[in-house]
Amino acid sequence: MARSRGEREDYCEKNTGLLKLLQVLSFLVVFVVGVVIGLATSAHINRHFGSQTEIYSFINHFSSSLSKEAPHGEPNCTIVQSCERVDCLSMETFLEPKNLTHGMTDNELFWRASMIPAKKEFPYERVPKVAFMFLTRGPLPLMPLWERFFQGHDKLFSVYVHVIPGYKLNASTTSPFYGRQIPSQPVSWGTVTLVDAERRLLANALLDFSNERFVLLSESCIPVYNFPTVYKYLTGASYSFVESYDDPGRYGRGRYSRKMLPDIQLYQWRKGSQWNNGALCQYNSEMTSICYLFARKFAPTALEPLLELASSVMEF
Repeated sequence: MARSRGEREDYCEKNTGLLKLLQVLSFLVVFVVGVVIGLATSAHINRHFGSQTEIYSFINHFSSSLSKEAPHGEPNCTIVQSCERVDCLSMETFLEPKNLTHGMTDNELFWRASMIPAKKEFPYERVPKVAFMFLTRGPLPLMPLWERFFQGHDKLFSVYVHVIPGYKLNASTTSPFYGRQIPSQPVSWGTVTLVDAERRLLANALLDFSNERFVLLSESCIPVYNFPTVYKYLTGASYSFVESYDDPGRYGRGRYSRKMLPDIQLYQWRKGSQWNNGALCQYNSEMTSICYLFARKFAPTALEPLLELASSVMEF
């Protein structure tokens, strides 16, 4: 049955209205999506430029503070200091540790120091060094004399200092003693802790593969000869210089204390020093008059006279 003209017009109007409604809805969807994208982009841009503003503000503040401290007539610039990165696996760091403030226990340290290369040849040009190991209760009053002794021979020696825990050695940044304290433990004379301290010094020195000779010293010791003489004597020696003997008298067994038990028993107790005694001594199977490389038991008041004698008598 054919539709009337009026029905067809009503049908077309309904279709036209529905089409317009769909167009409006499509426009609204596109508009809403655009608004959402715009808001998200705006927030990201704001965060980015906000952080950049904070960075530039910090740099400008840092630069302005530097400009206040800079001397007149000198150009100001922004300086950003960065910490020096140390490659712990580099050959230089492994062979010659610069930082002595490690966190190893004694057992870990002794284990680490006991390692020796399987190959005798070194993959670098090795210069033998002498390790000077100072076992002291606190300050080093004769430090200026030792500093003069070491002067000009930086590549031929290493310094290690064992002091009481918590004590900070007062040394200038240019001193060979600067930063040379090793991690320490309390030490009491006549106890096994004294031996532990000596082992601790030696173990730290053994971490440097260039150290070939090791000298144990106290705060009251001084060098008798100049550095070239001592270095040549020690590095050229075929034997170590350690005096050890059983003395039944008051200065030998008489100094033994039962507090050393059970670590050290009386039959194990020995007297001796790290220096040769006598006017003549044997050096590489030959007799020599150079027997005392170091002297001991000098009071702090002896520093000034020793400095005056150093250049003329000890030749340094």
